[in-house]
Amino acid sequence: MALALPHVSLATNTLPNGNEASIQQAPFDKAWQLHFTQDYAELIQAIPDPVGVASRELKAALVKHGYPNIDPDKVFYHRFNGAMSSPRTYNGWAHDETPVESYTLTQAVMLNVFNQFRDTPPNTIDVETGVYTQGAAAKQYDEHNEVRLLSSELWNIAYYNLDIQKSYSQALNQFWTQYSKRYTQLLRDSYAFSAHQQYRLGLLDQAQYQLATSLLRHQRPQDIHVYRFDIYGYDSTDILLIEQEGHNAGLLYIPGAPQPFLPYSDERQLKKILFKSLKNTSNRQALAKHFSLALRQDGVTYSGIDTALKGFASGTWDESYLMLKHHAVYGDVFARITEQVKSRLESDGDTQIKSNSEAQRDYFLSLTYSVMTLFPVVDLIAPEVGIPLSIGLSSTQFGLSLDKAVHGDTLAERLEGTRMSAINGAILGATTLVPALAQYGRSLSESVNVANHALENTIVVNRGFPAEELHNFVAMPRIVTHPQTGEELIGVKLTQSGRGALLRPDGWGYYREVDAASGRVLNSKPIRRALDMETGEPQWLENAGLQGGGDDLESEVDSATNSHRSDLPDILLPEDLPKRPGLGGSGYADMAGGRDLEAARDFWELEQQVDPQAYLTDVKALHRVNQQAQQEILNIPFLRSYQPELKGSLVFRGDTRLPDELFHSGFNRRVGPVEYIRLAEHTRAIRGVISTSTEQSVAVNYALGHQRGYVYAVELNQGGVAVDTSLRGKTLHEIATLNIPPEDIIFAVGPLTGEDIGYFDLVHEPNQRTAELLINPHATATPEVAKQAFERLKVTLKYDLSPEMSFEERYANRADLLWHEDEVPVTDAVTQH
Repeated sequence: MALALPHVSLATNTLPNGNEASIQQAPFDKAWQLHFTQDYAELIQAIPDPVGVASRELKAALVKHGYPNIDPDKVFYHRFNGAMSSPRTYNGWAHDETPVESYTLTQAVMLNVFNQFRDTPPNTIDVETGVYTQGAAAKQYDEHNEVRLLSSELWNIAYYNLDIQKSYSQALNQFWTQYSKRYTQLLRDSYAFSAHQQYRLGLLDQAQYQLATSLLRHQRPQDIHVYRFDIYGYDSTDILLIEQEGHNAGLLYIPGAPQPFLPYSDERQLKKILFKSLKNTSNRQALAKHFSLALRQDGVTYSGIDTALKGFASGTWDESYLMLKHHAVYGDVFARITEQVKSRLESDGDTQIKSNSEAQRDYFLSLTYSVMTLFPVVDLIAPEVGIPLSIGLSSTQFGLSLDKAVHGDTLAERLEGTRMSAINGAILGATTLVPALAQYGRSLSESVNVANHALENTIVVNRGFPAEELHNFVAMPRIVTHPQTGEELIGVKLTQSGRGALLRPDGWGYYREVDAASGRVLNSKPIRRALDMETGEPQWLENAGLQGGGDDLESEVDSATNSHRSDLPDILLPEDLPKRPGLGGSGYADMAGGRDLEAARDFWELEQQVDPQAYLTDVKALHRVNQQAQQEILNIPFLRSYQPELKGSLVFRGDTRLPDELFHSGFNRRVGPVEYIRLAEHTRAIRGVISTSTEQSVAVNYALGHQRGYVYAVELNQGGVAVDTSLRGKTLHEIATLNIPPEDIIFAVGPLTGEDIGYFDLVHEPNQRTAELLINPHATATPEVAKQAFERLKVTLKYDLSPEMSFEERYANRADLLWHEDEVPVTDAVTQH
């Protein structure tokens, strides 16, 4: 279960109208999503299976000791409460009752069930236990189903010849050697995709999105600081705090959470939110999974994370113990997380050996959780790329399977059939999750192959870069725009293999190869640019190694000091490109002259690109827009026809523009004469005004009809005019006004994304609802009016508000949602007006 925090809508924007398409195209198209899913499927299939490792080691040991025909996964070790002497059996004993414990030999060795006979006489284990070909359902255990292997001999083999934990640690080390780089890239991709999704859905505004994506740059800006989230000074494995120097606001990033990025106006507010959420048991359990077993357990003289979390719930610990140390994260954040995960699994492995059975169970669970944080991304991608929802497990289903494996309702039934203790059943249940993950990975991989084939045979407008054109590249780089992502790359002919390739700059003379079809970075070693000293032509070297030597596979993750370069994210920002020191030392101007210098200049222009949406972070400019608009309407005759009785009316407006803009600029009319127009026989409208409706259904239908629209609840404090407008003969219940200042907007709900549906479909079909609630921190409406508006629009929300924070509480604390330093609290704003 993922940590579910109260929705804190500091974000007041998704994308300004007209820029949505570019964001949707950039870098998360269907080909990218299939590529990501395939990488993830391969990774989870490669995780070593603890049962498989134990089985393999035990088989080898049995062969070594003269038992080549015993399959430890099909032969059983049983313990009984009594025994009968029998001269016909190999061990001299027979049993006619059901065993009290039953395991395969592999399970018995993994659980070290022999240890209970450590302080008993030497032959006790052979009297009370035995090795048989049948499981717990047999009626008799004697010479007919026994295996000629004494339990005491099995114990000796396990004790003197096997170190299952060491073998498994070696298997894990091999896994990390091969997949560290890919795991890091998947972490980065998951982070980038999650930020993009929350931005697109209005859960992050432009400034927050820019703060999040600053971690994806090749060189993180010096004023961006990242800290490990800690409790009582104990660092989480992967939860991060992201802040900008000089600003109190920031982002909390929780991988695997339904809403991974949680914006906060200051850390005091964040502590309050977290402290309140940790009253919930499932939230405490979810947060605990982000800490190592060693940190969770109490020591002789200190309390661990589990005790701290219980203290938060009971009130014996206060929120001051949250985020106590602020340990900084330097270099590539995602490589550091990979290091932390590796270190945690090693630490957890050591803990489970030296600790109790619960720790052994939790160790195998922590292994599973290390890759489950990527599940929500796969869940979002799967339906988009045509992967069947029935392939095996989604993150929700897998989470349920995991819960059942350790303490679910079916555990008692499973124990009834297998005859094992509850904790041993939980341990083995946890180990079965790894092969279940592998099966899920195989199913994913097969589905991706089918979807890839379908994609290859689909005629689309923006196909990938044509493979046949790759052969036309030469050593001198050519700037190309990838058809899928719209990203500018360079096309070159690789020196050693002679093949053409698309490259993305990685800085310091290094490049990443990009898949021609998807536009996504490939899992291959970086390409290094060099210069042929004899000809002056550039060389593009595939096997050149890193500066200073070493293997790219491990250096990124294992060397904290190797921070001069990193894997490039799949969102390329202008800052990611090589810096432009000038015409003598750019790294491009020294390649050649003449026409090639023109290509270099084109590339410099690419470096100088700026974010086209940067204006959304200029709060003062957005406020000036509304101030100027209010001046413009003073001489409009329509203003003098405002009806006094409509002042303060509660109205609704559907709009495709985004809250981050409108909460600062308000609704401003398009300059022109106010006039009635007839658009069709039964459709009458008015233009030159801001249209609103007293009926929420009209606004909702507008937002739905325009796809990804929002509905704004407004208190018309400046008033307006009731006008006779209609759509296909039905009245729009319209109140027209010339301007709506930002403080009159109470909140927004959206985006509304259903196709071919209307307001009443949302009322009767909850699965059609897609909206989130976004409260305007500048709103001046009374709590009573705001509550009335919310009651009329809450039917559009995808999820009910958490009972831990009602709408009234959220609205009362809306000043906490202020993000920009130029903004002032609502109370101050009211005073100024």
